Amino acid sequence: MDKFLLPFERERVSERRFSTTSILVVSIVLVGLISTITDIFTIILVICGIFAAGTVTHTRWRIILSLVARLEIPVLFWLFLEPFLFGETIVAVVNSPWGPLPIYREGILLGIMLVLRIFAVMMLFMGTLSHMTLTEFTGTLRTLGVPTIILGSLLIMLRYVPLFREEQTRMMNAQTMRGLDVCGRRQRLVTWGSIVGATIVRAMDRSQSVYQSMSMRGSTGNLLFSEYKVRRRDALLLLPVLLSIIGVLFVAPIIREVLSSWIL
Repeated sequence: MDKFLLPFERERVSERRFSTTSILVVSIVLVGLISTITDIFTIILVICGIFAAGTVTHTRWRIILSLVARLEIPVLFWLFLEPFLFGETIVAVVNSPWGPLPIYREGILLGIMLVLRIFAVMMLFMGTLSHMTLTEFTGTLRTLGVPTIILGSLLIMLRYVPLFREEQTRMMNAQTMRGLDVCGRRQRLVTWGSIVGATIVRAMDRSQSVYQSMSMRGSTGNLLFSEYKVRRRDALLLLPVLLSIIGVLFVAPIIREVLSSWIL
């Protein structure tokens, strides 16, 4: 599934042990638990636990971590912004054209915590989706009550946004080989605007061709999705939820105290 935005698994034939609906619901519950953590050490332990659990279940970490790293880049904005906005304990002062800017210790810790928390959430979600096919993902969302029209738009986005980016990159590389980099800034902006416009026009033409081909095959535009009901054996998935709650509330503080005593 290299042409999709998310790291979906390839189509499966064998039946899963647990319903994908229950797996996704458990992941959402765990994300809610992670969102309540305010201790950096606990978040680091959670990330290690997610990585260990994914390794046991043969998660494709190389693909997932590269994707998470790209998505994490905009989040780093908060890492550099929070130290100047939040806190009381000043650790340094930076001179700027707008005057001295104090850097707060609490802001640094808050920025690190936000980055690690979002990293853990994306690791968990991407790891969960990597064990689902696109068909199972859309069927799971339909089982959870997501409207069909939203699922149709989601499928189009997951399929054609990567194609749009690939087409744009190909055209920009072709222009670069023709000497785009040696032109002036204004000429480069005009050229890039033309490339984006041409890419959008080609995407519209492609969508019309797909629509016409689907209409000729008898499609009426009504999408049908399989549903994945919850099974009795899915109750076993409550075990990792309970273990996670116990680990965050009780085990993590004990480990932190033990490590602190060893360091000191």
